[in-house]
Amino acid sequence: MVTAGAALLAVIVSGALGLVVVIPSMVVFMFGWGFVGPSAMGLGLHRYPQSAGAASALLGTVQYITAAVIAPLAGLGGTADAVPMALLMLMLPIGALGIRLLTAEAGVMSVPT
Repeated sequence: MVTAGAALLAVIVSGALGLVVVIPSMVVFMFGWGFVGPSAMGLGLHRYPQSAGAASALLGTVQYITAAVIAPLAGLGGTADAVPMALLMLMLPIGALGIRLLTAEAGVMSVPT
């Protein structure tokens, strides 16, 4: 997802290749999200099987709040500029990877076996 976000940002900033590269970059990004989203939900629910409904509701609420905060940021460029969207598509996976690495070092998160 980071690679797709970087490719998307590079193409949008340069303006050189247009839709020939923008669409495949977005497809690769969304393909990655198709794996990340359900896996994160499954790992989050795995820890609390006795209260899976409440945990699922909490995770869903966090997703909606995050989307409500981030969606306006993507539209800051208006209809003529896609750079804010591309920056978010690059920075959010980098941030998620950084959080994962920091929590793994601290022993906060462990992948269930």
